[in-house]
Amino acid sequence: MLSFQDAFALIFLGTPPAGLALDAITQATPLDVMRQKLDLNQMISEIRQSHCGDFGGRAGNGSATGSARRLYLLARRVITWHIPASMLGAMLVAAGVFWLADPETHPSRFHLFSGGAILGAFFIATTR
Repeated sequence: MLSFQDAFALIFLGTPPAGLALDAITQATPLDVMRQKLDLNQMISEIRQSHCGDFGGRAGNGSATGSARRLYLLARRVITWHIPASMLGAMLVAAGVFWLADPETHPSRFHLFSGGAILGAFFIATTR
């Protein structure tokens, strides 16, 4: 059990107590990091260089398990491809319009591959 001082140092200063090693570090999602940095008047090019890259959530959302679930729903004809394609297409068009207006403050396709967009397109928008 951590003492109050050790917990305070770990939470606010990021320094673990002696003899304690961290096995994982969590942080905000790439979309949240981008929103926060845009609120601080940073440009998209600066944010991409320092943190995010081009696709939000690329590692977890393209996993074999997630892809297998989506393919299973399509193969079993639980859903059709029309709704997910329409939703992602509409998001792409809307993002493209804003990106064309100002590419340094609006990401072009960053959010399309995030967990929320994929979840919404394949599992939420397709429910009856």
